[in-house]
Amino acid sequence: MTRLLILASKLGYQTRSFAEAARALDVEVIFASDRCHQLEDPWSDGAIALHFDRPEEAARRIVAQLLVRPWTA
Repeated sequence: MTRLLILASKLGYQTRSFAEAARALDVEVIFASDRCHQLEDPWSDGAIALHFDRPEEAARRIVAQLLVRPWTA
């Protein structure tokens, strides 16, 4: 299955619409969002918790997830 990474703000209300559209195209969505990494998936979306104000750290977390669970570019 094709996967799509979406970087989204924790306040981004449109993420559900993107996920629904992707599912309609048989594309799995992986979210990465600017949220606290200590919260246990508060929105039940399985998002990768990032700090957008620390881009190098965020990039490392995304790459680490890519190694565990690859997605299509």
